[in-house]
Amino acid sequence: MGRKNKQWLKGALAAGAVLPQLARRMDKVRTDKAYYRWIEEGMNDDALLLSASDHREEGVYPSVVDGLPLAFTIIKAEDPKGLVQIIHGAQEHRGYYLDFAAALAKEGYTVFLSDNRGHGDSVSADHPRAYISSIDDLLVDQYSLTVYFKRRFPGLPLALFGHSFGSLIARNYIMDHDDMIDKLILTGVVCYPPSAKIGLAIGNIERFFTNGKRRGALVTMMDSKTKAALDTISNSPEFLDSFKEDEKLVTHYLNGGAMAIWEAASRLKDTWRYKVKNPSLKVLVLNGSEDPLTGGVEGLTDTANTFYNLGYRDYENRVFPLMKHDLLHEEATEYVMKDIIGFLEK
Repeated sequence: MGRKNKQWLKGALAAGAVLPQLARRMDKVRTDKAYYRWIEEGMNDDALLLSASDHREEGVYPSVVDGLPLAFTIIKAEDPKGLVQIIHGAQEHRGYYLDFAAALAKEGYTVFLSDNRGHGDSVSADHPRAYISSIDDLLVDQYSLTVYFKRRFPGLPLALFGHSFGSLIARNYIMDHDDMIDKLILTGVVCYPPSAKIGLAIGNIERFFTNGKRRGALVTMMDSKTKAALDTISNSPEFLDSFKEDEKLVTHYLNGGAMAIWEAASRLKDTWRYKVKNPSLKVLVLNGSEDPLTGGVEGLTDTANTFYNLGYRDYENRVFPLMKHDLLHEEATEYVMKDIIGFLEK
């Protein structure tokens, strides 16, 4: 190979590595423009209620980023003393938390549940199930839903609840908006994966050249791990069967969906991202001892140290013996509920 050809090849390889990262930054610019335009216009919302009763509401909220209809449910307490906003985990949707929300409502908490973009009913022809345009779009979605929820029920303390991927979203959420909430509850907490940034860089290259709405080789390689993970989420055979048979379940993520999850995980230790406006935020972290995603004792300790070093000192961590990943769908979920209610009552 001649010298000029070698130089050309080096340039092509460099461009192939740099262009995808630049494209991702441009996606962030697009999201920021939509977000700040929404703020400048008064943070208006165009939520549409599809049904409403004394105890429950169903509706859609057009995303301020791109207009994607975000499906939501509100379970109302008769005389609410607080609010809980739920962010569901990977693959699932808000339907998995209706029993949890009903139990919270009986205790006096009005609950807001939504389907993350690309999940459940928050889909469209341009934004299919298993696709997430970006983690930043998802974060703007959740923040704008918080604004809407608090406007609907003003003057009440708000707890943000996130499970699994939802815990990653919640931890990214507090980077800018910890002052919007009073308490943070995390279950099935995913530990920081050291390889996330490398995987994200490689994945973004593949996404750039193959399209975020397709499944590239890197994402396909994860299929076996995703399938195996389904057997580790609960000790309840009934729940596992119903989970696997759910028609709205995301069985395999598209490139964009996988990249959003990896990017959320890769940011956990970027301390410069956290503004820490509310260092007195109360944090409760609940996990099962048999949950492989927490990273065991080392992973849980690392998660606790990350919060502590950021300045969040009101931090509680509890591990439930023999339980797996999905604590709300376990054989002994009542013990988990007792701790959550107790934390909310403080």
